[in-house]
Amino acid sequence: MARQGGAMIGGVPDFEHLSQSDANVVARVLGVLLGDEYRRQFLPVLLARADLAQTADWAAPSVQPVFFSQPLRAWMRARTEDPGQVAVLQAEITSFLALPPVFNLRRNVDGSLTKPRGWNRRFIAEMLERNPDLLVDLDADLVEARLWLFEEMADTEVSLLLQAGDVLILAAVSWLTDLHRTSRKPALREYRVTLLMRQYLVGLYLSQSARCRVHQLALTCSAAVPRRQDVPVEHLDELVPSAGCSFALHHVTWQDVYEIAEHTLPAGHGLLSYMASKRARRGNSTFPLVAR
Repeated sequence: MARQGGAMIGGVPDFEHLSQSDANVVARVLGVLLGDEYRRQFLPVLLARADLAQTADWAAPSVQPVFFSQPLRAWMRARTEDPGQVAVLQAEITSFLALPPVFNLRRNVDGSLTKPRGWNRRFIAEMLERNPDLLVDLDADLVEARLWLFEEMADTEVSLLLQAGDVLILAAVSWLTDLHRTSRKPALREYRVTLLMRQYLVGLYLSQSARCRVHQLALTCSAAVPRRQDVPVEHLDELVPSAGCSFALHHVTWQDVYEIAEHTLPAGHGLLSYMASKRARRGNSTFPLVAR
């Protein structure tokens, strides 16, 4: 049924028209363009604009797009179910967080490691209390910040993960969401860890633990951002020494998506008109998905 009166359909609210959800736009647009019918034509061209086309054969049928996943949480969950992985995981996490190998991470009653996504205030306090001798030479506040950071990493949702064998592209996809918002956890405030930084750290851990080759991508509305930029991560190496002082972020826009879709989809496809007309109002400002 056609829209009537802008936000109404036949006298009832048109909730898709009213939606200002990034997730809804991703599902509507990328769900089609990255589906089996169009992915092999669309994806290599999009990644070429981000200078990522040569990282893998993105036209291969085996390429997998994964939407709204928590890759570190999934990787940890699969491994914590194996009792033989406890010592390996303990060593990996403490090494990543620059903690002594003998630092005792929290265990469940069966001896398995508590999944980092399940760490809470009480659990982190317990870990600090169980390692008093180690904290003599370590700053307790810094150790607490590192533990909270890893909990946030396990909880980090990646809008789009593209996988071609051992190559991963972690994409932060945004229409209205601020990708630079920082953690509200008191222990992390001074480090100003943004969503993009957490996504980068997830990729860094996977590159070290799962031997994946990981690239970072952002899909936003901003055309003023370089196609590739070095994002500074000031003070992040205090929490994760291997993070360094910056990371490479590749960038494409919703305008790129629209232009490539024009050559990928059949003429008159409804997704093109959807993208061209999709906009949100915030106060007196209007935010179109694409500039038309």
